[in-house]
Amino acid sequence: MLTEFWRLVFRYGASMLVAVAMLSGFVPPEARGQFIVPDSTSSTFANDPDYKAAKEAFARLDYSAANKFYGRVAKKHPRSSEIRIALASLALLRNKPQEALKHAAKALEVDPACADAYYIEGRTRFLQNRIPEARIAVDKGLALNVKHWVLKTLQADVMMAERRFEPARTAFAEARSLAPREFDSSKRLTSRFEAVSEYLAFKELASQPGTKKARILNNPRPEYTPEARAYGVTGNVAILVRLNESGVADRAIVLTGLPDGLTESARKAVLMLQSEPAMRDGKPMASWAEVRVNFSIR
Repeated sequence: MLTEFWRLVFRYGASMLVAVAMLSGFVPPEARGQFIVPDSTSSTFANDPDYKAAKEAFARLDYSAANKFYGRVAKKHPRSSEIRIALASLALLRNKPQEALKHAAKALEVDPACADAYYIEGRTRFLQNRIPEARIAVDKGLALNVKHWVLKTLQADVMMAERRFEPARTAFAEARSLAPREFDSSKRLTSRFEAVSEYLAFKELASQPGTKKARILNNPRPEYTPEARAYGVTGNVAILVRLNESGVADRAIVLTGLPDGLTESARKAVLMLQSEPAMRDGKPMASWAEVRVNFSIR
């Protein structure tokens, strides 16, 4: 879902992406493709003990400790948009969206041309399923840096949520052309591009005579996570699911999600779907369907 953040030493605005950490395997899987922290080779902070401690804590996946040490660095360098972006990213990892937005706003106070801050804002709004606000943030960021490939990836995700599949496919292709090919980003973007292309091809085929849509046979129930229940999170998760020639779900692309683990819970449930496969001229074929998973507290 969300999308991809693999690194070379790219600079977008004032902040730096993690190149050395990625090469060393320091960046945890759930952080890849979504978050920004300063590059460990930065001359501004390289000898700062708190900066080093923050980096080490991040490598241990101890986000609270990393946040504490980056906070100390921020007090010593209050005009650093880079550190503010790091704190914003950590806030997202710690499921603190308002804190992420606060740090992104401070980064923009320091550097109004900080495209990364608009990425943080857009990603936060996207995760909150506030799609129009996410689109505004993405547009502002890309106006500052049209080659910001992570923003371009988020733009594609926003377009998917808006069901603008043709433009989304174009955006995925553009993001792929900008992304560093040394890491998984290029492969994942290629996968998303191919999935959207396949979905669009199926939509066209489904409108023609001789095509029969798949019929869903079961209704897997997703887990309502304790966190979501505690916060009273309700709503729908919209997912595009691919049903193969045997009628079994084998791929899911999240269009819009919910916080506190509900998106992943919905995705797991959708991948347990079974159906009578779609048919084309009497022969089974792979198909796509949009599924909405509803979460409500009773």
